Amino acid sequence: MNRWMRAFAALVCIASLSMLCGCRKGSPVSSTPVPSDVPLSTPATVESAEIELVLSFAPTAALTEAPTAPTTDAPSPVPTDTPAPTDAPLPTPDGLLGGRFDGFCYCEEPLRDETCYVSDTVSIRVTRYDSSPLTKRLVYFVADIHVQDIEALRTASWDGQFGTRAVNGKAWDSFLKMAQKAGAIAAINGDYYTYNIHRGLVIRNGERFAPNPWKPWDGHEILLLLRDGTMQVHASDTFDPAVLDDLDVWQAWEFGPNYLNEDGSAKESFGKAFSDINRANPRTVLGYYEPGHYCFVVVDGRKTGYSNGLTLAETAQLMESLGCKVAFNLDGGQTTQFYWNDVVYNVPYNGGRF
Repeated sequence: MNRWMRAFAALVCIASLSMLCGCRKGSPVSSTPVPSDVPLSTPATVESAEIELVLSFAPTAALTEAPTAPTTDAPSPVPTDTPAPTDAPLPTPDGLLGGRFDGFCYCEEPLRDETCYVSDTVSIRVTRYDSSPLTKRLVYFVADIHVQDIEALRTASWDGQFGTRAVNGKAWDSFLKMAQKAGAIAAINGDYYTYNIHRGLVIRNGERFAPNPWKPWDGHEILLLLRDGTMQVHASDTFDPAVLDDLDVWQAWEFGPNYLNEDGSAKESFGKAFSDINRANPRTVLGYYEPGHYCFVVVDGRKTGYSNGLTLAETAQLMESLGCKVAFNLDGGQTTQFYWNDVVYNVPYNGGRF
């Protein structure tokens, strides 16, 4: 199948764990209007359990009047300094980041404005860049993401089942509607999904979908996101699916390349499998720093006078400059899209791909 003639069918999104079934909780604090046609689900009612602490004392003997002692001029006791009470140390917060990141908001409602979203489980800060030393014309977006629970980083498909069935006679949906349906806070497009559902490794939100036996994809790579928040990159040519039995995989993507060497430096060359996408293009990249800390990077391109896009080598330099340890290339070109603030936030080439 010609990869540029396919229908785009999966996305990667960040969802707040304070949501029920992925629907947003709370309202934006900025003046940015929220589209009225996006339904909000009613938050689930959480029943709290109260613990009653009862202090019980042993019975004491009846009190008797003590004899009166003769009055003496006893010296007054010398006052001593009473040590000031100290606060008990707070327990280390649970979660992937273990309290090492203090940018979460422990308040009743998430906070949101044009550039950030902050709750007790998710922190996202979005920056738009309008220039770069890599190319004369470049516009790109970086979403810096911290999550306490890996289940906040989810994937979604047009049909909700990561399959190929038609719904109401069609087998696709728009990226915007998919992100809204998933209740996403921020979202990017996924991998070369049409190819993968026929022969690739499809693990989404902890569940493996295998309509057909997996086959190696010559020269390409597999990215595994484990439930402990770590990421692993494997070459598709040598990947043994048996390793999945010993790994708790939360997500898997198959495309690539990984732009970085093991020491985080930019790769300078890429295999022939990527030769047809090597020129300057729109790019979508999933970056990894450490468990709980990730980034979405979206590069606009193919628009003269606005943004040229990046070659593979230039994208590798960009991801090195951001300090990532892993930077995995997802589907690009017309597929590259970024959802933020209830809209498609970038300018997709030719309107984007369904």
